[in-house]
Amino acid sequence: MIAIRRLRSLERRFRLDDEFRSNYHEFMRDYLVQGHMELVGQPFPVDGRVHYLPHHGVVKLDSATTKLRVVFDASSKCSNGLSLNETLLSGPKLQQDIVGILLKFRVGKVALIADVKQMFRQIWINPAQRDYQRIVWRFSESDPIADYRLTTVTFGVASAPYLAIRCLLQLAEEGKDTHPLAAAALQSSLYVDDLVVGVSSIEEAQGLRQQLQSLLLSAGFELRKWASSHPAALSGLDADQCSSSMLSFDHADGQFLKILGLRWHSSSDSFGFQVSLLGRSCTKRSILSELARIFDPLGFLTPLTFAAKRLIQRLWMLGLDWDDEPPTEIRSRWETYKAELAALSRLRIPRSLALDGVVRRELHGFCDASEQGYGAVVYLRLVTAEGVHIRLLAGKSKVAPLKAITLPRLELCAALLLSELLVFVKQVLQEQVALHAVHAWSDSMVALYWVRSAHHRWKTFVRNRVARIQENIAASAWGHVSTDSNPADPCSRGLTPQQLVDCNLWWRGPEWLRDFERQVEPEYDSENHLGEELRNSTFVSTKNAGLFDPLIERISSLQKICRIVAYCLRFRDRIRRKTIAASMSVDQLEAHSALLVLVKLVQSQCFSEDLHRLARGSGVSREIRKLAPFLDTDGTLRVGGRIARSMLSYEAKHPALLPNRHRLTDLIIERIHRVHLHPGRRAMQYLIAQHFWILGVQRAIKRVLSKCYRCFRADPRPLQPYMAELPSERIRQVKPFSVTGVDYAGPFSVTSRRARGVTASKAYVCLFVCFAVKAVHLELVSSLSTDSFLAALRRFIARRGRCSLLYSDCGTNFVGAHRELIKFMQQASEAETIQWSFNPPSAPHFGGLWEAGVKSLKTHLRRVVGEQILSIEEFSTLLTQIEAVLNSRPLCPMSSDPNDLEVLSPGHFLVLEPLVALPDPDVTLVPKGRLDRWQFVQQMHQVFWKRWHVEYLHTLQQRPKWLKPLDPIQEGALVLIKDEHASPLRWKRARVEGLHPGTDGISRVATVRTADGVFTRPLVKLCPLPMGQPPKDE
Repeated sequence: MIAIRRLRSLERRFRLDDEFRSNYHEFMRDYLVQGHMELVGQPFPVDGRVHYLPHHGVVKLDSATTKLRVVFDASSKCSNGLSLNETLLSGPKLQQDIVGILLKFRVGKVALIADVKQMFRQIWINPAQRDYQRIVWRFSESDPIADYRLTTVTFGVASAPYLAIRCLLQLAEEGKDTHPLAAAALQSSLYVDDLVVGVSSIEEAQGLRQQLQSLLLSAGFELRKWASSHPAALSGLDADQCSSSMLSFDHADGQFLKILGLRWHSSSDSFGFQVSLLGRSCTKRSILSELARIFDPLGFLTPLTFAAKRLIQRLWMLGLDWDDEPPTEIRSRWETYKAELAALSRLRIPRSLALDGVVRRELHGFCDASEQGYGAVVYLRLVTAEGVHIRLLAGKSKVAPLKAITLPRLELCAALLLSELLVFVKQVLQEQVALHAVHAWSDSMVALYWVRSAHHRWKTFVRNRVARIQENIAASAWGHVSTDSNPADPCSRGLTPQQLVDCNLWWRGPEWLRDFERQVEPEYDSENHLGEELRNSTFVSTKNAGLFDPLIERISSLQKICRIVAYCLRFRDRIRRKTIAASMSVDQLEAHSALLVLVKLVQSQCFSEDLHRLARGSGVSREIRKLAPFLDTDGTLRVGGRIARSMLSYEAKHPALLPNRHRLTDLIIERIHRVHLHPGRRAMQYLIAQHFWILGVQRAIKRVLSKCYRCFRADPRPLQPYMAELPSERIRQVKPFSVTGVDYAGPFSVTSRRARGVTASKAYVCLFVCFAVKAVHLELVSSLSTDSFLAALRRFIARRGRCSLLYSDCGTNFVGAHRELIKFMQQASEAETIQWSFNPPSAPHFGGLWEAGVKSLKTHLRRVVGEQILSIEEFSTLLTQIEAVLNSRPLCPMSSDPNDLEVLSPGHFLVLEPLVALPDPDVTLVPKGRLDRWQFVQQMHQVFWKRWHVEYLHTLQQRPKWLKPLDPIQEGALVLIKDEHASPLRWKRARVEGLHPGTDGISRVATVRTADGVFTRPLVKLCPLPMGQPPKDE
């Protein structure tokens, strides 16, 4: 029996290697002690269904736990010529792709790694089927050979990976409600028995670790060899549960872990490489054997591995036997390659792709090809407040086939490779983070032309690959990159280890990627280079096929379209009539004929039923019946109308009929609008009627003119967001001036005293307004300085009491006062702190309350003072009187009933109570006869507040303007910034970079970027530019 022969061969090795024998016996004894195999009492089962597995040992010196693993050989054939694996179904693939797991591992800020202890051996096999996993074994050659059977899932059996992973996935499914983090990790980040996860924080790592231990322990699985980039994530674990490298975490670079075959340095949280090739003789066998030792699933070493692939291809092309030595040239290159491999130990590739404050993530892929092969590389571009960061994600390369292939076709193969790599990376990363854009780059204009064109135009090779590329990546995402800044160039030509280590272009990407703008592509004459790939096609056009529709949709200039159609008509006439045009350029008559051809084409599409009816002599549809349409001698559908006897031209009397919504209609309106120097709508209607009759012409003109860039620049329309709700401070009962708005008015001319020859100077009025009762307080100040305002604020507080919240605009005096108050308040108690709220710049409507107060103040000053110049004393007296008048204004409409109480005004709230008062008892319902004098005064004051609630608050319900919700403006939109001090044509252009929603979710403030920097502006100062690009001369 084969199993017995293999056992005796194994025992002969035991006699030669005591350490191997000792480790082997220890492994088998552990199997027996844990019940993972059992002694068979009956040599053969009753039904005779039995199979014996040979076994052998595999030594793995770099393993952290098991240096020797016994492998049971289920692929060994029996006497009938079949093996157990050949008769078993291996099951569907459940294992996640290793590259996808490593990419997910890089997304998180904190790395967390663990190993499922003896995962296969924790899953029982059905007892009825265990006899198919019998082995022969004895611990001493003096003992008889005994039969054992394995009771658990066995490593080496074809179905073992499926069974083990299926059990863990079932465990994750059952525990997803109680252990959601652990279930998600098992489903997406488990590779066989290695768990490799990246999470966003230490707290999340600790929570995930606890859930994993709890969930797996419930099914008998134990996690061990824990490791993390942050030791705090492993707090609470025993030393024997952690990886050995974590026990010496402080030793900087010497410690590393093998993560799915990659070296991971936990202290620096980076990947590294260490390739130590054996000093074997240089033969085809040894070269292939040693090159296979380089494991690089993510493609970090793609330029290096491409050079190795190219070397292997060269060896195959030479037709050498396995043990033949290659020529001197290849031996020399191989020795140089081996000597420089030590340089790879200097590489450190950051694992984590997570940065603080990331506002945008973009994928950028590059591809390139050479006669030797082609490759692709993908980078992640991270935009943060501090700057732009580029991270290498993945690379891939292939050698060119032995059959000769043109370089443009190789470039197309590179583009296909890149599109597939981008799709894979995008699908993996989008499970973890949001991606804002995907860009693909090639330095081949031929390949780019193919990718952006219709795939059916080309021969089979190009057609099939272009179709697959367009399924993966949109044509608009492709761009041109110069060869010298294409990081995919090294992976299509190959680099030596030392060259790879020093290649910044490969590790960091092109420099322009940090200040990314789409590259300007060189012009390319496709007719001279692509003819050989054009597919021979037969075009069949019908009346409704729209022969020139792609032309109309693709080109935005009606003049250019007519010129192209005119050349086509000229070519037709030359074939039919053998005529040659007198001039190469298109004259006006040819252009007009071309336009009529386009009009008839559009009519055949939009009025096909009416054309058929007119051809049969029957009536037309109700939509155009009033126009009395007819077909002229050229087959153009024209308006009959009632002015056929007028002196107008034929086209004015019988204009051609056009639909309201069609691309050609819009182009005609744009052309007339531009030629006649951008007239208004009524003039446009007259000009269009001279040649065409457009159904619903006013709507069409409005639609097209709303997109005219020049007209918009001359008369831009600012945004009008929906009026916001009143802030809570306006509708709460609080002490007057607890929440206050402040603004300045002036300047005004004053003198220091009343006397002849005294020079007048400037003075300003500082206005404080109460949010709750609209009371005002006026202070005369000498300047707009911070010191003057602080003095006015002190006088205000001394007379009105301290306010808790102060609103103002962004005036320099207010900002400076805010800084001074912060310094002062740091030395005072926290209860005395005044909070300050600034309105956005250039947004006076945010402070409508105090702006209205300034307006009322100026009204009184103009009427009372006129052109007189008052002294400071007189001006201060007048301000006090105006303050009293303003505080006597009614808060709500007056009643005509003489029995009603006097009208409620702000002044009612400024008396009868000291600036700092204790809370008063509620006496509103106590009869007046039972009140003493002070309680009577308190009742009067409380009645005022009750009337404030009943009579005044409801008057604030209605919105006087800005009643319609605003169409949401998008980030990235182009706008004009309104400037009251400049004409609209000089308003600055800007791009919206961020929106700031209010408490109701409506944005009324935006952050915009201009050529001068980044600013915050209210939406009412922004005028969105119409869709489309501005003219080039702008």
